[in-house]
Amino acid sequence: MKEWTPLIVAMACVASASAQDATQALHQGRITSNNVNIRTGPVIGDSYPFGKLQSGDVVEVIEESNGWARVRTNGDAFASMHAFVSGGTLSADGTVLSLTAETPLRAPNSSAQGAARNSYQSIASLPAGTTLNVIETIEVDGMPVYKVRMPGTATGWVNINYVRKAAAVEAPAVANANGVKSAPAPAVATTQSPATVTNAGGPELDASGPVGATPTEEVVEVDVVVEPPKPTALELFRERRAQLAQLETTWKRVRDQPDRSEELEAIRGQFAAFLDTAGSDATAKSTVQWRLQQIDMLMKIQQENATVAATINALDANSAAIAVIVREVEARADFNAFGYLNQSVVYNGVSLPELYLLADPTTGQAVAYVVPDECFEYDPMLGTLVGVKGDMTYDPTLRVNLIRPRTMESIPAVRTPATPATDGMPVSTGSSE
Repeated sequence: MKEWTPLIVAMACVASASAQDATQALHQGRITSNNVNIRTGPVIGDSYPFGKLQSGDVVEVIEESNGWARVRTNGDAFASMHAFVSGGTLSADGTVLSLTAETPLRAPNSSAQGAARNSYQSIASLPAGTTLNVIETIEVDGMPVYKVRMPGTATGWVNINYVRKAAAVEAPAVANANGVKSAPAPAVATTQSPATVTNAGGPELDASGPVGATPTEEVVEVDVVVEPPKPTALELFRERRAQLAQLETTWKRVRDQPDRSEELEAIRGQFAAFLDTAGSDATAKSTVQWRLQQIDMLMKIQQENATVAATINALDANSAAIAVIVREVEARADFNAFGYLNQSVVYNGVSLPELYLLADPTTGQAVAYVVPDECFEYDPMLGTLVGVKGDMTYDPTLRVNLIRPRTMESIPAVRTPATPATDGMPVSTGSSE
């Protein structure tokens, strides 16, 4: 969960926004479709939407890059939008906030219902002395966070396919929109000495337009509830295909392990979870269904091999080693789980959380996954038999049993030197997958 207190996450956004007021507008643009997302950045995976623009809205374009248009948040199109700030001095009636230091303006995260706790990306850096109209004061982790009207000095990004250059007769619409002021509310996004602060790209601005402009209508402060936007069909398609490509890569790594892989069930759970969200992508669904059939067949073969291996082991000289293991485990009956500890191919910390595999000492199948804890050094124990005391839970998202260790202890194991690697016992290496 993102926290408001640290500013590190938003530093890149703050740095780029600090000079935005000095950016000359390229042209006025007109939105060509309804419900067009305006985002905190030009990369979908690294940004989130904080509002929607409608067909006919006029915006001020200040940059075009890689299929995205960067626009200022001034004009009628942004009149109902808000943002969040923390810090500053609140007026006695709670309606005006004066900033006492340079402060990031955070965009509401529409993907998280606009909650202040989850709204962490900055779209402007407001200087000390700026005053803002306060809509609401919210408490987050015991600290006040202020929901304020969107100033005209912030910026956002819009897909350039939904923005066309405004015709000459449409350009005055922007100027008129910028002239709307909320009377008699104090100026928004200006310093305490407005005469000394200018906007290099145009006239001096207050809450919604040039200083001294005649108000054309009263702006009523209304807390607008914005429903979280739905991703476009193309965005969903690309996201699903990227997930499927990552799953296929992991599947190949699991498949290429020795003929008895302990993580077939884990990768099957990930394919099954993907199938639940595949939507109408028939090609992706067909691929996943085929993979599930392959994995089910391999799991069946694996189970049959494990049964045969267990039967042979019962008659083999390794039965003595198993007896030693059983005695060791019985002597430590308070272990919640025990088995051979190995690194996981599926849960490797890249696209999924990093976990350690705990494999059954007799069948080699996964008993549980150990959640890493900085209190333990796992590398010396990889490939060895360990007993784990801790809380065992089932994770419905990952679809595996997780154990959070309180203690971990190596268990001595006796192995017949002639025991082959395919006798059902895991080979003592850094990875048995």
